[in-house]
Amino acid sequence: MSRLDQIRKWYLRKTLPKSLRHMNRLHPDFRLEPAGKGDDPHYGIYWKGRPVGQTNPLSALQKPPSRQCFIIATGPSLAKIDTGKLAGLCCFGVNGAIALANDRGLEFQYHLVSDGSFVKDRLQLVRLMIESDAACLFSFAALGMLCELDRGLLASPNLYLLPEMNYRYQVPQLSPEAFRRWALRQHGISLHPDPQYNSGRVGFSRDINAGVFTAQTVVFEALQVAYYLNFSQVFLLGMDLNAAPGQARFYERGNNVVKSRLDRDYAPYILPAFEVVRDLVVAENFEIYNLSSDSRLPDSVIPKITLQQALGMI
Repeated sequence: MSRLDQIRKWYLRKTLPKSLRHMNRLHPDFRLEPAGKGDDPHYGIYWKGRPVGQTNPLSALQKPPSRQCFIIATGPSLAKIDTGKLAGLCCFGVNGAIALANDRGLEFQYHLVSDGSFVKDRLQLVRLMIESDAACLFSFAALGMLCELDRGLLASPNLYLLPEMNYRYQVPQLSPEAFRRWALRQHGISLHPDPQYNSGRVGFSRDINAGVFTAQTVVFEALQVAYYLNFSQVFLLGMDLNAAPGQARFYERGNNVVKSRLDRDYAPYILPAFEVVRDLVVAENFEIYNLSSDSRLPDSVIPKITLQQALGMI
C-alpha cells in the first residue's frame, strides 16, 4: 500500500462518525452501491468510482433438495476424518476449508468468508473459492480487501454480500440497548436470555437478509445460512474451537500459522451463541450435530457424533 493510501485510510478512520467505525478498515476507493430495492437487494462493487463487479441477491442462492448439509471448518481434527466420504453431499466451506478440494477431491456448494484479514493472509485460497464456481458469501470487509488485492476476481457471477447483524455497510451501529429493543421486535431473530450478550454478535437470525450474528466465528454465520436455505439437519466438521499450542488449522504449517482469537472470543460470544441455537433446536425442526470429538463446545450444547453415525442418518 502506498504512503498516500495509508494517509487516506488514516483520515477516513478519523473522520468516520462513531456509529460507522465498523467500516474504518475499508480502503477509501472501495464502495458498494445498492442495485436492487426492497428486502432482497444486491450491490454493485466499485473501485475509484468504476464498477468492478456485482453481488447477487441472497434469494438467488440455490436451495438443494437435500435436507442435510455439512459445514466444514478448519480445526486440526479434520486430519483424522476421511472427508472423501462426503463426495456428492452438500458442503459449506468456511475460510480455508477450500484447501480440502485439492487434497481430497471434495466439492463445495457454498463458501463463506467474513474476515477481511483472511483475504489478506490467504488470497490464494480465496481465489480457489471463487474459481470453483461455488456460491461465495463474503462480508463487506472481505469484499473490500479483495477489491484492494485482486479486483479481477470480483467479476465472478457467484458473489453474494452476507450482511452481518449490527455491522452493516453504511448502516450506523445501534448501541447494545437500542439493538436489543430493535431485535426483540423482529420475528426472525432469537436472542440470548441473558441481556449482557445482546449487543448484536450473539443471537440467531432466520432471515439472512436482516443480517447474521457473527458470534466471532464464521461457522456460526454458515449455520444461519443453512437454516435460511431450509436445511433441517446440519453436521459440523472441524469445529474444534481450541487455540492451544499445536492446535493450528489443518492447512497451516510452521511459520504459516496465523494467530487465533478463539480464547478471547469463546466465553463472551461463541458459547452463548450456540446456547441460543440449542434452545432453537428444541423449538423447531432444526437438528445440529458436532462431528469433532475434540471440540471445546460441550456435548450438552451441541451433541457430538462420529462421521460414520452422521452418514448413517442420511
